[in-house]
Amino acid sequence: MKWYVGSRTAKNCHPHDGYLSSSKIVKPLIQASPTEWKKEIIAMGTIEEMRELETTILTLMSAARDPRSFNRHNAIGCRCSGHTDETIKKIKDNHHSKKDVEAYSEGVSKRSKESWADPLTRENRLNSLQKVSKQIGASVKALWQDPSYRERLSNSHRGFKPIKSPCKYCSMMCAPNTIARHEVICAKKG
Repeated sequence: MKWYVGSRTAKNCHPHDGYLSSSKIVKPLIQASPTEWKKEIIAMGTIEEMRELETTILTLMSAARDPRSFNRHNAIGCRCSGHTDETIKKIKDNHHSKKDVEAYSEGVSKRSKESWADPLTRENRLNSLQKVSKQIGASVKALWQDPSYRERLSNSHRGFKPIKSPCKYCSMMCAPNTIARHEVICAKKG
């Protein structure tokens, strides 16, 4: 089973406002077959807390190296990579100048270091991370208890090949996990 971790930091956003993802790879896959996806909100907090949590989870799960992950990086110092031009424009329109962002980032970095130095704050954050780890562990355990998941996983290691779909631009047959990326490349060429 493939997975994706992301955080949403838009102004006035709400957990149930219909937002899917800003990823140009994941969003079309969710839109194409929404019933095959499960969205789980594991935490809510400030922008800094959510980005820190996202980075921590992606790093702990080695997302950049895990072939089951749609995340192509562990989010360490990485923002907006892989987004469409339209999404980048929306992000830029809702954010401040580079100078403001750099000043803000320096302040966040300083506050983050200071807060981690505080034993009580550090303990609270570690407890939150343990809670998230338990939730992730429970989700993975539930998957393993599902016989159909174990069968699908077993079949994937026995030469089972996914059903390929044709690219709408060049008709090349692509696996489900590569079709979105391939079509984006074809659209830019054509």
